[in-house]
Amino acid sequence: MDLEDKVLRAKQGDEEAFFSLIQERKEMLYKMAFLYVKNEQDALDIVGDTVFKAINSIRNLKSPQYFQTWLMRILINCALAYVKKQKKIVPFHEELTEKVEVLLPKEDYMDLYDAIDRLPYKYRTVVILKYFNDLTVTQISQVLESPTGTIKSLLHRAIQELRMNLTFEEEAK
Repeated sequence: MDLEDKVLRAKQGDEEAFFSLIQERKEMLYKMAFLYVKNEQDALDIVGDTVFKAINSIRNLKSPQYFQTWLMRILINCALAYVKKQKKIVPFHEELTEKVEVLLPKEDYMDLYDAIDRLPYKYRTVVILKYFNDLTVTQISQVLESPTGTIKSLLHRAIQELRMNLTFEEEAK
């Protein structure tokens, strides 16, 4: 059964089809949530909230081909609400460094994670979607419901700010 069939069945109340769609995306959902909260249990809570909201609102999904984009948008909203509610800002690299294999010396990727962590949320979100979830600019624009030009600008500014922060840190050493 293809994506559109599963989504249509899920919209009609087929829980098996819905949970099949979630099962296929569970790793992506967890990774994205983890990038926001840096804690396994909190990430699982966010995924749970996302699934709950998705199952209760799947009937509102207009186009089945946008299921993943729609689901990612729900997850981002849940993650941001969770962080705001908890009022805890966790350094970007705290647990992530144990989970990501990078071909850089540990100190370099720690600096990179620190720099990403200092980005404003709008920049941080596009960087996470682009470089940690491998989404295209078009996919990011769908997830964030923003024009592709805006996403390109946000990515460009985020990269500029990262370069500036990393260059400043390097000069300070």
